[in-house]
Amino acid sequence: MGNLVISLRQRLMSNHVDIGSIVIPINVMTPIVVYWLAEELHLSGILAVVSAGIVHSILYDRLRLTSTKVQMATTTIWTIISDALNGVVFVLLGVMLPQVLRRTAPRNLLNLLWIALALYIIMTLLRFLWTRFRLVNIHSAKEELNRDSFLMAIGGIHGTITLALAFSLPVMINHHTFAFRNSMILIAAFVILISIIVGAVAYPLLLPPKSRDYTKEEFQQAFNKTVHHAINALHNHDDHRREQTFVADQLASQTRQFHDFNRELFEQLVKKAHQVELATLDQLTDDGTITEKQAEFYASFVARSVFRSSRHSFRESWVILWHRIKWRYARRRRLKKHLKSKGLLNSDTGHQLITASEHQVIMEIQKLVYRNVEKYLHSISNPKNVNEVAMVNHIYLQKKRFFNHEVSIDTDVATSLFIEAFQLEHSYVQEQLAAGNLSQELANALNEQISTDELVYVQSLD
Repeated sequence: MGNLVISLRQRLMSNHVDIGSIVIPINVMTPIVVYWLAEELHLSGILAVVSAGIVHSILYDRLRLTSTKVQMATTTIWTIISDALNGVVFVLLGVMLPQVLRRTAPRNLLNLLWIALALYIIMTLLRFLWTRFRLVNIHSAKEELNRDSFLMAIGGIHGTITLALAFSLPVMINHHTFAFRNSMILIAAFVILISIIVGAVAYPLLLPPKSRDYTKEEFQQAFNKTVHHAINALHNHDDHRREQTFVADQLASQTRQFHDFNRELFEQLVKKAHQVELATLDQLTDDGTITEKQAEFYASFVARSVFRSSRHSFRESWVILWHRIKWRYARRRRLKKHLKSKGLLNSDTGHQLITASEHQVIMEIQKLVYRNVEKYLHSISNPKNVNEVAMVNHIYLQKKRFFNHEVSIDTDVATSLFIEAFQLEHSYVQEQLAAGNLSQELANALNEQISTDELVYVQSLD
């Protein structure tokens, strides 16, 4: 059956129908069909599934980098199924073990334990000999073959298959209760516990402690620098500013799982950004580029952003209020001299109504303001504050979208920028490795994280 499944999969690949919706259901149904056929032939369904699985694993050795998308999906699904079934089996063991113990005479428990210990020793010896005489190749050096064979032997932890075999024993045989079923389940449970205990105790004593040549903090700092390098490189482009901002905002999210958010620094950056906004409005008003009415209208949104925060200072609030009073007073004075009143007050919202042409001017103001804020944030950005800067930048990105509802990003350009950014991250890691600033192990960990993020992004395109 394992060979048949391999042949079917290869036939599907040759006919270009090796897609997940066809292959994955076949893979999931294979053990069920194999088990059912084996039981119908009065054979061991458990052993049939295990042997078919071993043969089927040969397929993945042959596939290598072919049909990678289906392989990734299949691996993920089988990991979920395997973990769930392993958990179910041990839950069953926990539920049934007390019942089995109650049905077993106390004087027999010690005998069953000795039997389990003897079985474990025999199986461990068989595993050692199997490996020592190279009936299985573990790619071990000749001088280390004995040690590695011993490690392989005691590492043979029993569990799901052993317990499944025990549970598959019939309760009734020829209309009579199978007397030894409880004892055999108990022996299997003892073998499982002994194998787990021996492996858990012996491995830490025989093997050197597992360690990395970098700390968690070093990885976080290196990863933040890598993402910061990619974001800075994107800012060097002169075109597609909207898509660059969107991609930079998304790239910054890479660091959030490895970065402790600094609320105080974030609030300081927000206040600085508000000051840049107000300074830009003052400059535009002094130059005559915009009117006081337009400046006051835009400042209302600035004030709303400040007042939304529960930690704004009295000084920050007063600065916003002073600018609004100044612009309103100047506008009213000019209107009294030259024009009739055009500004109406909406009694429902308290916001001034502006014409379509004025709205277009407001949009241009917003672009200038956002450009100055973006320049400021880019000038102070560094690997230590990349996440906080990204959060502030995200606020202004959302505000920009609010002002200009019809603007959308070019998804093709954004995708190209994403791919370029991930390539920049990989290149930066290789440059730092060549310069001796990163160890090989740390570089591998960084590349693995970048590749994982890239894979998640590529999957989101489907």
